[in-house]
Amino acid sequence: MVVQTPTRIQSLIDRYLETRPSVCTERARIAAESYRRTEAEVPIIRAARALNAVLRRMTIWILDDELILGHWAETFRGVPVWPEWGVHPPQLGFQSHDPRLVPSVSAQAQQELQQLISYWQGKNPTERVCAQLPQQVNAAREASLWYWHLGVTRNRAGRYLVDVPTILSRGFNGIKKEAKARLKEIDLEQAGALDRQSFYRAVIIVCDAVAAFAKRHAAAAREAAKDASGERKRELEELARICERVPANPAQTLWEALQAVWFAFMIGSLEAGGDSISPGGLDQVLYPYYRADIEAGRIAKDRAQELLESFLFKFGENSTPGADLDSHVNSITIGRQTEYGKDATNEMTYMLLDALEHVRLPKPQFGLRVNKGTPRQLLARAIDVMRVSGGRPQLNNDDAIIPALLRRGVPIKEARDYSIDGCQHFTTYSRKDHSAWFNLAKGLDLALNNGIDRMSGRQFGARTGVPTSFADFDALMAAFKRQIQHGVTMLNTESEVTDAALRGEVNLPYASIHVRGCLQRGLDVLAGGGGYNWTGMHAVGLATVANSLAAIKKVVFDERKATMAELTDALDKDFEGYEALRQRLLQAPKWGNDDDYVDSLGIEIANTWMDECDKHVCRTDPHKPGPTIPGFHSLTFNLSFGEATAATADGRKAEEPLSDGIAPSVGSYRGGPTAVFCSAAKVDHGRSWTSSLTLTLNEPTDVVATLAKTYLTDMGGTHLMGNLVSPDTLRDAKAHPENYRDLLVRVAGFSARFVELSESMQNLIIERAVVGS
Repeated sequence: MVVQTPTRIQSLIDRYLETRPSVCTERARIAAESYRRTEAEVPIIRAARALNAVLRRMTIWILDDELILGHWAETFRGVPVWPEWGVHPPQLGFQSHDPRLVPSVSAQAQQELQQLISYWQGKNPTERVCAQLPQQVNAAREASLWYWHLGVTRNRAGRYLVDVPTILSRGFNGIKKEAKARLKEIDLEQAGALDRQSFYRAVIIVCDAVAAFAKRHAAAAREAAKDASGERKRELEELARICERVPANPAQTLWEALQAVWFAFMIGSLEAGGDSISPGGLDQVLYPYYRADIEAGRIAKDRAQELLESFLFKFGENSTPGADLDSHVNSITIGRQTEYGKDATNEMTYMLLDALEHVRLPKPQFGLRVNKGTPRQLLARAIDVMRVSGGRPQLNNDDAIIPALLRRGVPIKEARDYSIDGCQHFTTYSRKDHSAWFNLAKGLDLALNNGIDRMSGRQFGARTGVPTSFADFDALMAAFKRQIQHGVTMLNTESEVTDAALRGEVNLPYASIHVRGCLQRGLDVLAGGGGYNWTGMHAVGLATVANSLAAIKKVVFDERKATMAELTDALDKDFEGYEALRQRLLQAPKWGNDDDYVDSLGIEIANTWMDECDKHVCRTDPHKPGPTIPGFHSLTFNLSFGEATAATADGRKAEEPLSDGIAPSVGSYRGGPTAVFCSAAKVDHGRSWTSSLTLTLNEPTDVVATLAKTYLTDMGGTHLMGNLVSPDTLRDAKAHPENYRDLLVRVAGFSARFVELSESMQNLIIERAVVGS
């Protein structure tokens, strides 16, 4: 499909594609200078003053042709760093098939990074948490039994919705007014009064800083207008007027609303570099501004479309250090319901899809909410856009997600207003969560080695017996379940230690403005101020362990073609000298083919995982514990966990990837997509928070639409993501990256430019495509 992108947007995209990312230390330097000056003040005021300093001092600049202002680094495609969280910038960890795409670090930046790290040495929360963790817990995490995305503590910095409805209707001046009123009402004789007083003072500082930040952009636009002419001069003058108004005051037009949303989102990222900060359901929020502009004759539809595309382009520029520049996920949700449960698709829903089709950059992510009332036309249009947009939008099933929220105590009106934050978590404006990923395959490895990790040789699992002593398959299942129980307990220990170490010491006053409940309670979001505080725990490698268990059951216990001693020796030796046994294991039944021999084992382990998660709670607010929510979502941890996991009994060799979400393992897809759906639908989607299913479907739009409807609304699936691209195209892109600079693919819960991915990730996506073709 050839898509014609408007000239203005294409020029911005070309600049993006031609610019190498570079590490930017400005934000970190300004924040550190502020923290040095405020060491005598309480932590939340220090955090507010640091953000205030950043917003008042960071470089303001305007890119030619842009219609939405605001950049979070000194340079285009700059990559900021947050050393105050303990994420050491020199260890960026970024890998790419094309070395030109690895972020550059100037000599000056390297020197400054070392100075910043030196200042934060011994003062950052990551070191504090790690010092408090039991040795066995540290050992398990270091061996990749689990991982907190972005690190132990910075995982807490994101995962919330920007409260767009409040920002657009009240502005930060309205929030400041509320904070001042609540500050006056505090009774200093009450317990916790001083903490609430500090909280509201911090909110006021932040609101003033946001207004000043926007006005600095207004001044820059006015200055730029002096040297401009014609239409560009008028645009800059209008941008100056807009930035004088928003986001301090309520928005009145679509352009004002988009600029306000961008400022509100970007500042959240500047505060702490938080992953999965998302603007939520924009089609419903923006539509009234668009209709009012159209009816008043203030704007034409093509100009409104151009503004939307300029807005989406801004997300593509935001990159953070990590294994992949685009795994820092921000999601826009479209296709919602009214508070009375009716489908709320509108013209803006389609306009945002058109914008996504034109702005072919990896970010932002898009999630389309699907329900029984979703127009067939909308679903077909979304699938057409998926073909050129790296599998975006992903599809999310209202009929599974809303009941899941209701079961967790969320009121019906709020549940119907849910949005996607980050990859595929469904959330509300009152919720702040954090997420960990757990390696099920390593848990099985521990069960097959009496709690000793084959890769590291360390004993951090439970002592569940020597495998040769297992009298039957049930004994193995019992040992594996015990390892899951033990692992979840250790993981939860780390979560509780982290929450306790951060509470009162590390604060997010800006995020607390957006998470509903914090302003009312006068409590920072990291202390549990939001309406809901939940921990997400995602199991990785479900198909890998289901296939391994089925292979052991069939080959060792049912057919007796091998002994447990032979199997464990084969695993120790990565199947060296055991190729015949490996082939038997590979031929055993595999998840994703609607075969109950293996599916029943997968579901038994899935239920065990969810049962163990349900036993624990989130203590972000120790006075109001929330649930620990289980899920099955891999992000890219199926790759990194695989590299840290020994050979598995399904025939997989050491260091190879694990299975993704609830999808089949690569190479085991023996039937059509309906068989995959049948296996996946056996998972209890009402309990699992993220039942992630990613497939490659090289079928016509009407066929994909029918398949999607079948899995989601008929079979009760929660999520469906996919690539609509041929394996041959991917192979050619790997061989000739210069011809595919804008080829986007779905990696996991995020999309990325194929040529920017590491070779191992490229290979995995190609193999996955072959399986699904």
